[in-house]
Amino acid sequence: MAYYLLQKQIQDYADNYLEKKHQPISFYEAVSHLHRQKASITEVGRYNLANDDFSDFSRLKQIIEKHPIDVTPLVTDPGVYTRLRSEELFPFHQNSISVTFPLRNLKKTLHSNDFFVTAYVLNGNCSIYTDEGDLTLSKGELIIIPPHKPFDVEAMPDSLIFNITIRKSTFDSTFFHLLNDDNALSRFFQTYLHRASDNLLAFHMPPSAYVCNILKYIYVESLFARNYSSAICMNYTEIFFSELLRHYTGKTNTRNSRNSIYNNMPTILTYIRGNYKHLTLTNLGRFFNYEPNYLGRHIKSCTGLSFNEIITQYKIKAAVLLLQSTTFPIEAISEYVGYNSADHFSRVFKGIYNCSPSVYRKNHEGARE
Repeated sequence: MAYYLLQKQIQDYADNYLEKKHQPISFYEAVSHLHRQKASITEVGRYNLANDDFSDFSRLKQIIEKHPIDVTPLVTDPGVYTRLRSEELFPFHQNSISVTFPLRNLKKTLHSNDFFVTAYVLNGNCSIYTDEGDLTLSKGELIIIPPHKPFDVEAMPDSLIFNITIRKSTFDSTFFHLLNDDNALSRFFQTYLHRASDNLLAFHMPPSAYVCNILKYIYVESLFARNYSSAICMNYTEIFFSELLRHYTGKTNTRNSRNSIYNNMPTILTYIRGNYKHLTLTNLGRFFNYEPNYLGRHIKSCTGLSFNEIITQYKIKAAVLLLQSTTFPIEAISEYVGYNSADHFSRVFKGIYNCSPSVYRKNHEGARE
């Protein structure tokens, strides 16, 4: 049997407890008290949100108050709230993606998951508590919290925070493959989020009406188990991440205080992408105020690729596009993508594709038609 409490029930209990006791209660304690009072329900009523506009924050607040929180794991196995929260147990009973809304006035309790959590501030601000310090997110800011990172999220009064919890495998399929066209940036994000669990990755994306209504469809499909809900939810989540990456400008904040070069790495990689034609490691280091060899080592550490390998990938990718879509001479293409010598360009190209640029073009003539 499943047990649910509405968001408003728990929030009201936490607010009243703080007012009477002058100290916050934990989420687990609030759920336990309400369940003992037989406040929990065993079925979730279905309601139609098709005509609701999630960019209307007043209406969204009303919807969130009625949000059903599945408290079954806490009721049947209380220790789950203090252990690593497994994606096999919580909160993926129906889909690989689940939506939650942080509460306020609860006791700060750091916990770890073995799945990803994306916290997005639609309005107001929220606090992210971690074992390395506290962060404040403002309207439009989004943070990706990787598995095994101890954290807690608290919404501030009159704030709207949208949490998307995602299985690791689903996160990989909906986020990382969107970066396939940019191997350097993709490798950085994968290394950063999968190999370094103390890192938080932050973006900024204005909560436009378009974005808010993408979130509406993610919420609706994650809430009710209907035919194809899981697939539809994943598709809308992919659209959401696509929009997030569209707003990506290289100003991503990795929120790692241990080493500032990691904080700057997305910006560095984005700069390389925009200036690859004639960029040298020395000039890159001068621009970002890093010693070239030091910078080169960290680029390799973060992406698995050397600076020269990244530059080569961008140049050859641009050349392939021109070979497929234009009739420009090989010499012109070589010069356009940043090579001083057509012979050198041909040697590099052949080393990657096992054929010369002219042979590649001949084999792909149909791409221009």
